[in-house]
Amino acid sequence: MAVNSGSSVSGEGIPPDKKMNQFGELENKIMTVKDWQRRWELGRDSGWQMPTVHPMLQKHVQQLTRGETDQRILVPLCGRSLDVNWLVESGHRVVGVEFVEKGVVDLFKQHQWEYTVEDVHQLHCAKRYKRLDGKVEVWNTDFFQLKSEDIGLFDGIWDRGALAATNPHNRDKYLKVIVDLLDYSGVYLLDSFWYRTDHFYGPPFVFDEDDIAKTLGPLLAYKKVEDFPNEVLLEKVKPWGISEIRELVHVLRKRPHETNSH
Repeated sequence: MAVNSGSSVSGEGIPPDKKMNQFGELENKIMTVKDWQRRWELGRDSGWQMPTVHPMLQKHVQQLTRGETDQRILVPLCGRSLDVNWLVESGHRVVGVEFVEKGVVDLFKQHQWEYTVEDVHQLHCAKRYKRLDGKVEVWNTDFFQLKSEDIGLFDGIWDRGALAATNPHNRDKYLKVIVDLLDYSGVYLLDSFWYRTDHFYGPPFVFDEDDIAKTLGPLLAYKKVEDFPNEVLLEKVKPWGISEIRELVHVLRKRPHETNSH
């Protein structure tokens, strides 16, 4: 039985055979595209859209861009994130990917950007929204069907919730796309979380250093640059039955044997 998203069920009241997701549903729920679309349509995107530029991006942007300007940066599952505009204002070109079209439209409306829209014929049901000056484009499509020959390579990838929102059984497919799109000298800046999964299932889903070693270790060299208890976020997630949540940030680069593929 699922509890309505407006329910006030707490971690203490969760049956032993159930877990809660962030929408208050008592089931081990695999999120579908329709689920995310429904959240957007109901105006419940505030659960994952930050009201400010992400502090970890601001702190580690020099590592993401290697201290250079005019870098081509990918933001997967960008929604209407303020990070997109901040990166552009910092002198970079940004390509976002978002499968919920309302999220794309909201981003452009939020900043009052004039834009064009065109179909991407080489991909199934894909559109490209492009700011008139060309510094921002957002591909409205399924992230899993992206290939470097279609969208190009990136100097940097800023992942601030996309992997965390990806169903665990799709992680390998998601990360295969990430590795393909990352240029040989590029940087993948990954923000993720750790918490005990006794009561809470996700999203956001846990992805810690052990997961990185298992899934990305053979392909990307990685370094942990942040690991701290996120007390602000903890206040929000306590009703989910979580007593501790840690935020992790890793900097990842292609290993030498991977550079020969591009």
